[in-house]
Amino acid sequence: MREICIFRTTKIIPQNYHIMDQNRFFIQYLRSKGFLNLELNESGLIETYGDSAIEAETLQSGTVCREISAKALIQLKGTDTLDFLHRISTNEVNGMLPRQMKYTLFVNEKGRLLDRTLLVYLQDSFLLIGNEERAKLLKFWLTRYIINDDVTVSGMNEEFSLFEFMGDQVLALMILVFGDAVKNLRPGVVVSTEFNHQECVLIPFTEKDGTLRIWLYGRSVPLINIINACMEGQTMVPFSFVGEKAYNSYRIAKGLPGVNEINDQYNPHELLFKDEISFSKGCYIGQEVIARLETYNKVQKYLRTFHFMENIPEDKELKLYNEENEEIGQITSSAKAPRSNMHIGLGFIRNTHASEGTEVFVRNGNDLGKVVVKIPGKS
Repeated sequence: MREICIFRTTKIIPQNYHIMDQNRFFIQYLRSKGFLNLELNESGLIETYGDSAIEAETLQSGTVCREISAKALIQLKGTDTLDFLHRISTNEVNGMLPRQMKYTLFVNEKGRLLDRTLLVYLQDSFLLIGNEERAKLLKFWLTRYIINDDVTVSGMNEEFSLFEFMGDQVLALMILVFGDAVKNLRPGVVVSTEFNHQECVLIPFTEKDGTLRIWLYGRSVPLINIINACMEGQTMVPFSFVGEKAYNSYRIAKGLPGVNEINDQYNPHELLFKDEISFSKGCYIGQEVIARLETYNKVQKYLRTFHFMENIPEDKELKLYNEENEEIGQITSSAKAPRSNMHIGLGFIRNTHASEGTEVFVRNGNDLGKVVVKIPGKS
């Protein structure tokens, strides 16, 4: 049963709330349903719905919903769209068909990552979904390279929202709400449907950690009606909301990079995004550098998870050292592990120390502790 919480007025509307103005309908809806202990972070995202420990536990064994409208939502239209994206991003996208989706990366001239995006082919347009705080960057990058192409670029964050569903009963929940229209829902195939005569899009895919995710995309107000239908069906298919604090712990444990890792400090090889690069197609921005790293085995560091032997402050960037006190990497995200008090981290380490089980040192102020290196996805 959902816990009814106590509302703290000082947290519900931060000073920069306009950044996340598109989630105002969702927050109003939650308040009307008794979720009164919401906490928002500095970016206006919902940090917790009341108890992050309960949310973290539900992520491990239940079906959950996460509001992710802060992701960059960009619509592209025009007859040249696929050819255009094919020549400025890393993956083979020019052969895509309607209802298909594919991850593709945008890198700069030095081969450094600007963003990892999911390209969704809708019936008469394309939806490019990027990471938080990347909408302006992606729009600038796209429009920069449009010359005589029949391509238009539009930001959709003002009027549209995005929700993520995941968990062991996520398919049952979708069928409960949408009926036979989604009974054949499967990863990699987009489903456009209606709810109460309002259009919406279901985007099912398998994330790198092997979990099935379903993204629900549509206009902000009608999507609230779908969320309400999910709430009303909880007696048949239970689900819970999870905030950014619980999900951050989950993604670090699973080795899933976020905005701290997906940026122009790193290249796709270091982030283990090699499967989202085509090495057979023609030139794209940054292609020569990316190809050289692959051909000559020039990758110097890799993304890894880290298990701390001592507790540290959460979400703090830390440096890694070898036994000779030489800097060999950095931890870019950290948190307490789900279901334990152990601290975990995500970051980058030189390939000489990147093997599973390697012990290295971490410096927290003047204190020196140890961490154990783990390879994401390796049991």
